[in-house]
Amino acid sequence: MSYVLALATGLSVTLIFLALIAEQARRRKYTRLEIATQTAIRDFRGPPQGRLSQLLIQYRSVQSTLIRQHPLLRFFDDRLFSANLKIGVISLLVLYAVTGATAGYLALASGFPPVAVALMVFILPPVLIGLLVERRVTRRQLKFEREMPEFLLLVSSSLASGLSLNQAMESIAFQGTGEIERQFRRASRETSMGVQLEDALEDLRRRTKSSEMAIFIATISTHREVGGNLSQTLEATSVTLRERLGVANDIRVLSSDGRYSAMFLTLLPFAVFAFFYIFNPGYVSFFWTEPVGFLLAFGSILLTLIGVIWIRLIVRVRI
Repeated sequence: MSYVLALATGLSVTLIFLALIAEQARRRKYTRLEIATQTAIRDFRGPPQGRLSQLLIQYRSVQSTLIRQHPLLRFFDDRLFSANLKIGVISLLVLYAVTGATAGYLALASGFPPVAVALMVFILPPVLIGLLVERRVTRRQLKFEREMPEFLLLVSSSLASGLSLNQAMESIAFQGTGEIERQFRRASRETSMGVQLEDALEDLRRRTKSSEMAIFIATISTHREVGGNLSQTLEATSVTLRERLGVANDIRVLSSDGRYSAMFLTLLPFAVFAFFYIFNPGYVSFFWTEPVGFLLAFGSILLTLIGVIWIRLIVRVRI
């Protein structure tokens, strides 16, 4: 038994190490691509010849192919990118499978009930990861919306100075360090690889789910159909978006009590459980000693999550 456990642990550590190396290599590749797009330098080095490097290249190729071919994987990869998490969806799934299998095996070997192991491996990690990603995505979306009016003013100034729309967005994207520059850098990389500007902007709108971005795309489409001064149009659009942002901030302040109520109602059951577990464990031992207790615990967590989502949908007002 000890040999099997040692072998499983060693294999898990090796797979995690390879996945992290692959992610670092992918980040370096994107960094080189950004520099090449900004400075028009095309003299990249050839691929390394080591066996490990070849395996990592094949891993990245398979990862990119799977993400392009499967819409669900692409959706989750876009969510990870929107959350600014430096890991791809394939590497995250590999890490989750390896760590979950290792943790489940160790828990079963230690005598934990199978229902508790299933809850610990298949329910809690996806829920926690999903909540973390969505929270970071929400913060990034708010930051994107706040930066949009200023970005449109910069694009308008660049157009007035004689730059094209692609050149204006690319120069601003590679000079700034904010969330909107990070999103537009990806759009600039896509256009440099042959993607149409409208498609790249539509993908950006889909990733950010921003109504401000939809207005920007509609402004560009209308200008290409009917013509006019795009610089002045974007300047007027920036003023409109700034006013919308002021209204959204007022609504967010008025609905803050509902959001805090959702947070309090979410943490209260866990805080009560932790209190009894510390001072009177026998009072709550029913949840992990009886099969019915596991079902009640799972149902309580599920109903709590449904209540939180319900409250958030009520207090979230989109304009």
